[in-house]
Amino acid sequence: MLFGKLRPNLNKAAIAPFDGICSSDIIPIHSEDPTLQRYLPYLMHSTLIRDRVVSTMEGTNLPRTSWTDLSKTLIPLPPESERRRITEILATVHDEIQQADRSLEEARSLEKGLTEDLLQSGIGHTSWTTVPIGPREYQLPVSWEVEQVEDILDQETDKKPIRGGPPGGRISKKDRVEEGPKVYVQENIIYRDYSMGTEYLTEEKFEELKSAALEPGDVVITRAGTVGRTDVFPESARKGIMDSSLIRLKVNQQRVRPEYLAAYISDSPISKFQIESMSHGGTRTNINNQIIKSLKIPLPPLDEQDRIIEIHNLAQKKVEQERETKQRLRELRQGLMQDLLTGKVRVSTGN
Repeated sequence: MLFGKLRPNLNKAAIAPFDGICSSDIIPIHSEDPTLQRYLPYLMHSTLIRDRVVSTMEGTNLPRTSWTDLSKTLIPLPPESERRRITEILATVHDEIQQADRSLEEARSLEKGLTEDLLQSGIGHTSWTTVPIGPREYQLPVSWEVEQVEDILDQETDKKPIRGGPPGGRISKKDRVEEGPKVYVQENIIYRDYSMGTEYLTEEKFEELKSAALEPGDVVITRAGTVGRTDVFPESARKGIMDSSLIRLKVNQQRVRPEYLAAYISDSPISKFQIESMSHGGTRTNINNQIIKSLKIPLPPLDEQDRIIEIHNLAQKKVEQERETKQRLRELRQGLMQDLLTGKVRVSTGN
């Protein structure tokens, strides 16, 4: 059993998969009692241990605990037969989590392959043509057009059809409040979760920066670090602006569905290759408005875009279901560990 001394609040404990020598930042823990040895991994991930190491760790930038402190931790230790039964219960849930992990990866792989195929081959086509996009050539359905993003933006909107968020320096401490219009960041787009984040603005600051506001149907793109992740801002999200890590597009929906464009920019190898070849920033990849406007998009008719979106959404829904299953199992395991390892709930051993 290995326990990480560095940042121990992250619950860095694992069974060693092979023999070897540990670094000085790892504490090896072993019991001659086989029931205790199997019990240890669950114990070391419990709140009993986490709370102890958090209270004793030292250092600011690289906080550490020590074996001296860890070894003094008092733990409730049930009889051998009960330890064995607790280990069996938690091992069963662990196995189910491992299976959920595999199912999630399979769903992600299916979504990725299906989406890439749909965005290049479409649905039911038999006639193809070779189209140059950047330095490469691609086989695309004859009925598809190829357009630059710049040419499918909404030129009728009263706002800029493409713009980035305001620099962080434009928002001072006095502009931030506990409730109000929200500031959306990269994580909201990457995880497609608009409830994440706790940064809010005063109404006065929102009005000043409302040209950077996000509205339902806007295509939003991450621009630095994790670049090119894209989503459509939903109806359900609260009023807010984007920060400087995002770019917003307003598209002509008579030419392209926002959901189709978001899927293409995020998931199509054609888009990814264009972004990589045009990006700059040294060791840190960046994109800007000009790169986005220059992207070339294979564009099916609207009715085919709708069908592609429908299939893509079904694949995404499957991924989300598998992710939720895994999360429920993780929460179940955490609850069981809290109850069983502390003795709050006792288990029958059949004796």
